[in-house]
Amino acid sequence: MPQLPDIDIGDPNDPTVKHVLRFRLVSREYPLIVTKAYAGDLEAAAKDDEETVAGRVRLWESSQGISPRNWVAIGHAERTGDPNEPPAG
Repeated sequence: MPQLPDIDIGDPNDPTVKHVLRFRLVSREYPLIVTKAYAGDLEAAAKDDEETVAGRVRLWESSQGISPRNWVAIGHAERTGDPNEPPAG
């Protein structure tokens, strides 16, 4: 995954900052979606691996009547500007 540009984001040890930095590597919107899927429990989200987080997001989306989205593809489209170009790997 690409790294975010260097910006002053505050204390990198702050749990909220860590959450945003980790999940923004997937998509700009993903930190918010993960927060909702975990009912605001950032500590629990921080402990889970990527696959577990993605599964919980899919379950949360389904419970909200939202068709589960491919967040890796969404993030790729955000970075490239091309929603039709598949992500590498």
